Amino acid sequence: MTALLETQGLGRRFGGLQAVSDVSFSVPAGQVLGVIGPNGAGKSTFINLVTGHIKPTSGKVLIGGKDMTGAKPWAIAHAGVARTFQIVKPFRGMTVRENVAVGVLYGSSRNGRMASALERADQVLEEVGIVHLGGRAPGELSVADARRLEFAKALALDPKLLLLDEVMAGLRH
Repeated sequence: MTALLETQGLGRRFGGLQAVSDVSFSVPAGQVLGVIGPNGAGKSTFINLVTGHIKPTSGKVLIGGKDMTGAKPWAIAHAGVARTFQIVKPFRGMTVRENVAVGVLYGSSRNGRMASALERADQVLEEVGIVHLGGRAPGELSVADARRLEFAKALALDPKLLLLDEVMAGLRH
């Protein structure tokens, strides 16, 4: 069976710093996998390499068996991979609901119809527990609700693979 994600010898240098070095592994469908390490270990860089936000200096990224090494982030998203960011990055000038609808419109199951995108956005917002905040501006959200929005935006893409970068960042017990 083809893995959802496979990396082969993946690496990234920034000048003299080797941020990611020779990472090879695969993620089959249905598996939950955590990448752990201390601050500065290259975890976020690895996610950026997989999702096309940074190009690798060595190795390959395969998504569903297809070589997507160095592909643009939108191409990775269309291939069924979504991600969250450590720092929440909502689309300013849009409501919470509209932020999520963007993911529906441009995700792997996109159909281009705003009415159905808004309907699906409401479903995703319900799933993450913030449907009641759909009409608000993202800047009005608490840190916890902003994290939920970030998660909802990724879920709206209807991904086959979801990568969560520092999912608990900014949250307290």
